[in-house]
Amino acid sequence: GINGWGMMQVMKNQSGAGEFTVIYYTQANGRIFRTGGNSSSTNLTWYEVHSGATPGIHTNYTPPELYSGAIFMDKGQKVYPTKKLSQCRNGWALYWSDYTWETGTTNNWDWNITYIHKSALTAKGFNGFHSVVGQANSKPAIVKYMYLRDDHLEGNAHNTSRPDLKNVVLRKVYEF
Repeated sequence: GINGWGMMQVMKNQSGAGEFTVIYYTQANGRIFRTGGNSSSTNLTWYEVHSGATPGIHTNYTPPELYSGAIFMDKGQKVYPTKKLSQCRNGWALYWSDYTWETGTTNNWDWNITYIHKSALTAKGFNGFHSVVGQANSKPAIVKYMYLRDDHLEGNAHNTSRPDLKNVVLRKVYEF
């Protein structure tokens, strides 16, 4: 079956009529699959993206870690990766993980990755963005909202406005 890691990308449709498109990637037996639909889709079909090595990813390249910590990305919180977004090969990869906020414990499970391509810096009207982060045990996905700058990410008050939003923290930023 299809299981393992997953990455979800959410995009608002051009019409702006409240519809959105979801593309979900996952891996099974070393093969990568994708599915997609809009906000009214109920039945999705999985398509194989590529067998074997993933195009554009070089196995002999170890991306540098640009930030390490545990942060909610709340209002006033900023992360300054050690390399500007515009100077990266492709962009930043944000690594999120589970967090037990009642005890202040970072957990090494429920990892999610948000990819930010450096072209976002020059996209017209692009200032802030949503990162959809999944959780285990049938918990609903949560959304973190951040502001993007060439040298840092800045949080938003929404990111801790409910207790469930405190179950996920930004742990690492890598170049990709």
